[in-house]
Amino acid sequence: MIAAGPGSGKTSTMVGRVLMLLNEGISASNILAMTFTIAAASEMRERIAKVAGKAAAKELTISTFHSFSLQLCQAHAEKLERTPEFLIYGHGQQRRAIIEAVRLSENGKSRPKHSVGIDSEESNGLTSPHHFKDAAKKWLKFVTQAKASGKTPAEYSKMGNEIGAEILGNYNHILKSCNALDYHDLISCSVKLLMDFPEVLKESQDSWKAIVIDEFQDTSAMQYRVLRILASHNHITIVGDDDQSIFSFNGADISGFLHPSKKARRNL
Repeated sequence: MIAAGPGSGKTSTMVGRVLMLLNEGISASNILAMTFTIAAASEMRERIAKVAGKAAAKELTISTFHSFSLQLCQAHAEKLERTPEFLIYGHGQQRRAIIEAVRLSENGKSRPKHSVGIDSEESNGLTSPHHFKDAAKKWLKFVTQAKASGKTPAEYSKMGNEIGAEILGNYNHILKSCNALDYHDLISCSVKLLMDFPEVLKESQDSWKAIVIDEFQDTSAMQYRVLRILASHNHITIVGDDDQSIFSFNGADISGFLHPSKKARRNL
């Protein structure tokens, strides 16, 4: 673990670590580097190419968390009861799905019909009364936090939050019926694939012999779980700064950075 403060050169540290791994004899095709933005990934690849050459840089997998998870989910979509062409719901589509989930809950229904449409302005969700839309603001935040923490409807039910459990369950069924996942699903479904299907875990660990992570303080609980599973070989480098966490609104949890298990901290 490397704690790197503002201006200390986190990108240079990431690049240097990848170059060190290459010098140790680890194949570029077996190195996974993850950042939080596409721009940062592109910059890292360019800087590595200047030192190690374009061929080595091209073989590296340098990706964002969501891009990596998207590829994993597409490769094993049938295990998630989706097709490889599944849709990815952004904020607007999530909001419409939440409106429909709230409507179903308030109408006393537990399952959406397969034909429910939420992709157009004429969808059932958007023709609901205004109070469904107002309630959706609250429940969208709830669902986002639930997905980021990996909680299921069953867990909320055990906690006594029956309404939350029902709305989260409705939301999940709506997305399934529409062959869709949201951005948090990409991460949670990656955890499911790695934990429930040994062949997927073996394939992933055979592919990624070393892992390097940037901006670790902004990982969510579920992203942290993905990393712990992938890096059970203990060949992982994480770079971050607990004072620069900016994604708590979207489920980021710095506890994994502040209290890493059996990892030494080294300050730049």
